[in-house]
Amino acid sequence: MARYSVKMAIDHSLTYTKLRLRNIPHKLRLKHIREIVRSLGIVDVGRYLDVGSSNGFVTNEVQNILHSKVVWGIDYSPEHVMTAQSRYKDFRFQQADLNGPVELGLTFDFITCFETIEHTGRLSNAIDQIYKHLSPGGTLLITVPIEIGWIGIAKFAMKNFVYGDSFQEITGTKWNYLRALLRGDRMSLMRDASCLSYGEHYGFDHREINAHLDKLQIPYASSRKFSTKLYVIKKAVPPAPLLHGS
Repeated sequence: MARYSVKMAIDHSLTYTKLRLRNIPHKLRLKHIREIVRSLGIVDVGRYLDVGSSNGFVTNEVQNILHSKVVWGIDYSPEHVMTAQSRYKDFRFQQADLNGPVELGLTFDFITCFETIEHTGRLSNAIDQIYKHLSPGGTLLITVPIEIGWIGIAKFAMKNFVYGDSFQEITGTKWNYLRALLRGDRMSLMRDASCLSYGEHYGFDHREINAHLDKLQIPYASSRKFSTKLYVIKKAVPPAPLLHGS
């Protein structure tokens, strides 16, 4: 049985709009997301997909830049899907679980996935399900929180001493977790491997994304902005088949 779970039906737009200490990284991230999307210079986007769209707030923020003809969003929470669909009637929202197969029936020219795959129990599967829906020549933009190094240690201190988090989602004790951070261990080892649902950030290690993309030989560019890791992935266009007799 999964040792951790997370209540997904919360208003995530408040993390970007409400002034709280814990929301500062989210507000900075949204500013950076806008800058990155504009800097990519993507125009004439036919189909845009937001993975982990929540109630559609960030989906709409990106669409205001892209002006895509078709906009979809998928989210694990049916409540989020219902809320998003009621707010943004020109978009299409659908429930989907990145821990299993996702079949949308079409591919997309631009896909975003903000602060979502770190919650999944099967990270590699989540990446695969997203990437297969990217059209050849399309662009995938992923952001995840940095939970290792000095940033991970600072977050541990805040969560433990300021917010009083229970750390019930990890294997072992919170002090084992801290020792793993200090040693630079792969933090994914601190997650419950039997959990195939959605959980908190604890045990997330973005180096697992790097390893999986390298394994699949998928080129990517990555950067860091404060406590956020950002990935830009462009899907290659397969070479045109040679004409017979050429």
